[in-house]
Amino acid sequence: SVLYTPAPLKQPIGKPYLLCTHVVLYVNPSILHPLSVLYTPARVEKPFIVLTEDEKWELHVPQATCDFTSGPALDASTGDQRDFAKVKVCKMRSDDKDPLDVVAYNTLDAEDERITTDLQSALDDGKDLVLCPGTFYLTKTLVVRFPNQVILGLGLSTLIAPQDGSPCIRVLANKPGVTIAGITVEGSMQKKSPTMISNFMGSTNSDGVRSLIDFGEPGKEDPGDPKNPGALIDIFARVGGVNLEREKVSTDILIRIHSGNVIGDNLWLWRADHCQLRPNELPNNPKLPLYWQVRSGECGVKTALDVKGNDVHMYGLFCEHTTEHQMICEFFPASCFTILTTFSIFLHKLVS
Repeated sequence: SVLYTPAPLKQPIGKPYLLCTHVVLYVNPSILHPLSVLYTPARVEKPFIVLTEDEKWELHVPQATCDFTSGPALDASTGDQRDFAKVKVCKMRSDDKDPLDVVAYNTLDAEDERITTDLQSALDDGKDLVLCPGTFYLTKTLVVRFPNQVILGLGLSTLIAPQDGSPCIRVLANKPGVTIAGITVEGSMQKKSPTMISNFMGSTNSDGVRSLIDFGEPGKEDPGDPKNPGALIDIFARVGGVNLEREKVSTDILIRIHSGNVIGDNLWLWRADHCQLRPNELPNNPKLPLYWQVRSGECGVKTALDVKGNDVHMYGLFCEHTTEHQMICEFFPASCFTILTTFSIFLHKLVS
C-alpha cells in the first residue's frame, strides 16, 4: 500500500494546506515523496457472482488476506464458493415510487412489508442476499444473525431506512465474517407519531440512537476475529438529495461499528449539501440553479461514522457535511488509508 501527500503542495513551510474546506495539513517539503506502509492490515475483497462452465451460478466470497494483492483470485482458490441454492436474489417492487409524489414516496404499504419480510426470512434461513438494482423501502431493520453471511447489492441497490429511526441493517454481535457490499443506504422521513405504519415499528437500536447501519450491538462485547473480519465494501450512505421532505428526513449517525476486526473499503457517508427542487420551487442559491442548497435544520445528520470496536481499518473513507462530528473513533488500534472530510457549506459560510 502506498500513501501520497496531497498534490500539488506549493504552500510555504508551516502554512496550512486546506483539503476539502477544512482538513488542515502542515506542509514540510522534506516529506514530499511516497510513503511506504510497512505493516499491511488485513483486507477483504468484495464478493462476486460466477457462472460456471456447467452453467451454474455461484457466489464467491474471498477470504481476508494480509498479502500484497490487487484483487481477488478469480479461480476461487482463496475463498468460499457458494451455490445459489443458498442465495436469495431479491427484486424491488414492480411499481417504484416517484419522489415527486411526496405522500406516496414516504408512505409504507403492504408491498413494502412483504418485501422486507421476504428479505428477513431469507436471512433467518441462513441465506445470503443478492439485491437487484432498485429501491427497497424497509419497514423494519434487516438483522444478520449468522456468521459469514453476505448482503451484496448489484447496481448499487438502495435500502431506505425504516421510519422510526431503525437502521437498514444490523449485524448482531459476535457474528464474524459478515460482508455487506455494493449498496446505498438512505435516511427516511422520520414519523414520531406513526399512524399508518404503526404495525411496522419495533426494530430501533437498544440505546435509542438512530443510524443507517449498525455493525455489532451497543454495549455488547465483540472483539471480532482477526482471521475472519467483517467487511463493509462500496457502501454509500446518504440523508437527503432525493426525498423532498428535507426538514423531516434525518438520522443521528450514518454508520456505527461496535464490533472489532471490521474492514471498510470505499465508504462514502454523505449528508446532503444540495437537494432536488420541489415542483415549481425556485433555487435558494443562484449559483446552484438546478438544486436547493441545504440549510441548517434540513437533512439532519450529527455524525458520519462512529467506531467503538478495536482493530477497525478503513481503505477509502469519505465523510461529508455532518453537523457535529465527521468521524468518532474510540478504540485502537485502528487505521485509515485515504480519508476525505468536508464541512457543510452552510456551516462554512457561518464561520467564514
